[in-house]
Amino acid sequence: MRKPRPKATATASTPLAGRLAASQWTLPVTGLVVLAAILGGVYAWPTGDVMPPPISQEQPLVLPSEPDNVPVAAIRAEAEQAVSRLIERFPTATQAWHAAAMLYHFLNQHEQAIAYWKKSIELDPQDGVAYEWLAKMQVRRGEDAEAARTLEQAIERQVAGVEILREYSVILQRQGELEQAVQVARQALAASPEHRDLWVTMGQAQMQLGQLGEARASFEEALRLDATSETAHFGAANACQRLGDTQQAAYHRRQVESLHKASLRKQLPFDEDYNRSLRSTVATILSAAAGCYKDAGEADEAERLCLRACAIDPSNPSPYRELANLYHQDGNFERALAVQERLMDVEAENPANAINFASLSFQLGRLEQGEEALLRAVERFPESGLVLEALALVYLRRGEPAQARPYVERAIEAGPTHERYELLAQVCRSLGDSAAAEPAERAAQTLAPTPQP
Repeated sequence: MRKPRPKATATASTPLAGRLAASQWTLPVTGLVVLAAILGGVYAWPTGDVMPPPISQEQPLVLPSEPDNVPVAAIRAEAEQAVSRLIERFPTATQAWHAAAMLYHFLNQHEQAIAYWKKSIELDPQDGVAYEWLAKMQVRRGEDAEAARTLEQAIERQVAGVEILREYSVILQRQGELEQAVQVARQALAASPEHRDLWVTMGQAQMQLGQLGEARASFEEALRLDATSETAHFGAANACQRLGDTQQAAYHRRQVESLHKASLRKQLPFDEDYNRSLRSTVATILSAAAGCYKDAGEADEAERLCLRACAIDPSNPSPYRELANLYHQDGNFERALAVQERLMDVEAENPANAINFASLSFQLGRLEQGEEALLRAVERFPESGLVLEALALVYLRRGEPAQARPYVERAIEAGPTHERYELLAQVCRSLGDSAAAEPAERAAQTLAPTPQP
């Protein structure tokens, strides 16, 4: 059978924790849009009467810091009841079917999970997440041919994100289609060059083709992105050994042994590990359910589910994102700020949380608090273009273009975009530096998005 030519699209295919529970308001790019709007729309500092006063006179929101003591069996039963109610209440919402499918995926109830993923595709043939996870379930059951057909269908319908292409490359290797496996991996890497697992996948296919130098380079690129990848070290060791570089092969083998021993030390007893995994999965699923109720205007049930998810797993960022979004949407900025502050602790590695915290602080008129949050974020994430751009925007709107300039220049170094060059041009114009403003304007024009017909 002739395989369809894959085409990477902008559709993201990520696990439930990163896909279903992430609200639009808390996405990093949208966070900057919100920040710009709060700072006066298209770069105009707001007057005092634009800032809404604190609207909540309620007691401070109490969020759990430790999981509750509910037994595992009760949590599982609660989750099954929640997804049953969810798909009954929202039978045409793909997010509801996603939540149910992920629960039964975790519980290893394959037939039910597959049925729910297929239902999602039936409801929305452009649902890239459903194709990806349906194929994963089929692979888990040893149904490689079925999985390949699922992924090819996604490719034909042009909903294949990088994860779908990676899964397809892996299956092509298992089917002996090595040249096409490398081609698919390369195509995915063109869309996502910082994806560690894609480099490993391509390296594995290159090894089977005898392309040892190319395979070594692929594994080394994966290690550049993540030096703790045991799989990448293992592949690099084999490639180096077959290339005759025994010294480097020995180094990578030592790394494999060291990483393996470290992972064994971190292993939890089975019951404890299952308890943590179940709690994390259920908290994410309840967050997704909350999103369905929120979208339907049922804010009380959405809030209840979010708070319950926080109690089940206080370390899971998903319910905090959904809850912050819910309060923000309802205009309850005080509570949204309290939740966002907790989210900065729970998900400390995500710089977007600081941007959202600053946005809320500005909405409440707490300009110094917002600025301080961004300054701390710059210290923690000195290479984050999002945070640097946000801080530059704040200083420009405050009438301090000289303070803004180094931050927007660093943001451009981190990743040039149309918006960042536009911001630099405005900063330079404010400083009277036309010589620097003009090339920035030309660069912004070059990077401007193409108008859609």
